[in-house]
Amino acid sequence: MDLFYVYYLDELNRFPVPKWFFYPAVLKFGGWSALALEFSLGLLVWIKELRYPLLVTGLLFHLWLECSLNILTFQWDILAAYVLFIDSEVPVEVAGLVLIRGSHTRFECLSFNSWL
Repeated sequence: MDLFYVYYLDELNRFPVPKWFFYPAVLKFGGWSALALEFSLGLLVWIKELRYPLLVTGLLFHLWLECSLNILTFQWDILAAYVLFIDSEVPVEVAGLVLIRGSHTRFECLSFNSWL
């Protein structure tokens, strides 16, 4: 029931949450799942196979908190720290998929060496 108190404090409310969110089963599930997610983000993010699914889940979780709670910049600070867990090859691979070389009808995946 820890979420009950947080969402009933007027100082922390940003936008109203749906009524079904205040059912005891949903509040209990939300509290335990938030604890499990934060524990996983602290420990399991170091396992490479679990890293990106956890970061996406953490992104959605902290965006939900940003929309529902009025806690200034805490959520954005946490989301900015997620960038530190992205491997250095990932932005290069994503940029290579996005860049267009030559005509507009031909897409090529560029390697990092072709940028130099």
